[in-house]
Amino acid sequence: MKIKLTILYFLVCTVIIAQHKETFTGSQDNVEYKAIFDGKDVYVTLRTEFKETMQSMLHRGYTIYFDVKGKKKKNVSIQYPLKAGRPEKGSRPERGERRENDEKREEKGSDIAKMIENAPKKANYTYFDSSEDFNLDMNNLGIVMNYSYENSEVGPILEYHLKIPASKISVDTRDMSKLSIGIVSTKQEQKKNGQQSGFSMGGKQRGGGQGRPPGGGGGQGGAGRGSGGIPPQRDTTTTEVEKLDFWFKLYPKKK
Repeated sequence: MKIKLTILYFLVCTVIIAQHKETFTGSQDNVEYKAIFDGKDVYVTLRTEFKETMQSMLHRGYTIYFDVKGKKKKNVSIQYPLKAGRPEKGSRPERGERRENDEKREEKGSDIAKMIENAPKKANYTYFDSSEDFNLDMNNLGIVMNYSYENSEVGPILEYHLKIPASKISVDTRDMSKLSIGIVSTKQEQKKNGQQSGFSMGGKQRGGGQGRPPGGGGGQGGAGRGSGGIPPQRDTTTTEVEKLDFWFKLYPKKK
């Protein structure tokens, strides 16, 4: 009996060690990735050693797409985190306070462990035309998500882990050999010069300019006020900040 227990213990340890040493199948956008299908669930792991990428993943969030036909269709997805809701009435800070809070948030952004601790618990699962928000700690979808962070001797390492039932990806789970998985950051834009866009003064006139017929003298007077009293707006061309945008296969082709 002791011999059988010893053999069983050895086999379990061997499996755990093999899984721990399993290499990632590829790397894009500073992120290593791998996916496993055990016949019931699909496991996705993302790993990065780059602090900027960690901050982008935790702060901006992203959507994970699944396409059983091996293409890049975005019909089945998990989005995390959801967009933060508006603050309650009376709780909105003043402009100066908001700026100070934003600066403090940027400073705290380097504390990855703190960001994970304060990460939202809400995510969204979408399957074609149906969509459902769910809680990471408790849900009836069978979806499990979490982060692990290690500040090792080599440097900081962030890993994202996802387990999703194959039945939540496709009705027919017998063949997942063509499954492709997409990782796409939540869209976010920043403005050059840090200036917010407003309505165009050329589109609507203020004061006496309203109600006058087109082609009248009021139009000329409005143009005079606009050129003399209102400074021209700066270029507000938008650029996207660092993002993730790549797809990989569950079973990559062997080279």
